[in-house]
Amino acid sequence: MLTSLRRKPIAIVTVILLLVAIGVAIYWAFKEQHPEPWLTLFVLLATIIGVFGDRWISERERRSATLKVVAEELFKNTQVLSGLRKISEQDDVRRLLTLPRFYISSLELAVASGIFATDKDAKLNKLMHTWLSIAHQTNQRISVSEALYITDQEGDLGMKFLKKLGSSEVMRNSAMAIRDLALCLMDDYSDASGIDRDTVIFPDVEER
Repeated sequence: MLTSLRRKPIAIVTVILLLVAIGVAIYWAFKEQHPEPWLTLFVLLATIIGVFGDRWISERERRSATLKVVAEELFKNTQVLSGLRKISEQDDVRRLLTLPRFYISSLELAVASGIFATDKDAKLNKLMHTWLSIAHQTNQRISVSEALYITDQEGDLGMKFLKKLGSSEVMRNSAMAIRDLALCLMDDYSDASGIDRDTVIFPDVEER
């Protein structure tokens, strides 16, 4: 955010100086019958188009790449969610050593970059932060369930705790957060990410 705030005055000053230079070039182009003012004007226009055009294209490509990575990670998390549910529904999981965790590294990078911390991306940014917070809580709950299960192999407490995990409120919140973020990506960012409801990447996302 601080970097973004510092860029704004720099961009404003740059635009003002370029506009002043263009105004001076136009004035001399019509006042003097020489090619130099016109050449100066063309150079300034090329500079504006090149700098701001390249920046705009780079920003769009960065956003698109980030959205695709976040969507791919979210798809992996639908598989993690399904796997956790299946594990909790099994009658005997004595051979279980570790439980799967939700992937959040790509989402953390997207949030930390601040690329979606804008007014037009307010909904997406909020959903990203919500899912990131819930994923951290769920992963902690999974770690506790795993540790309790491993240390209580002979008793029933670990097994009961593990089975309850699949139907717990934290898992329901995880499913809802994944669904909401997935639908936002599909409906509002399909052009940028190349992902829409016809893309089979979030199976049964509405029913989750």
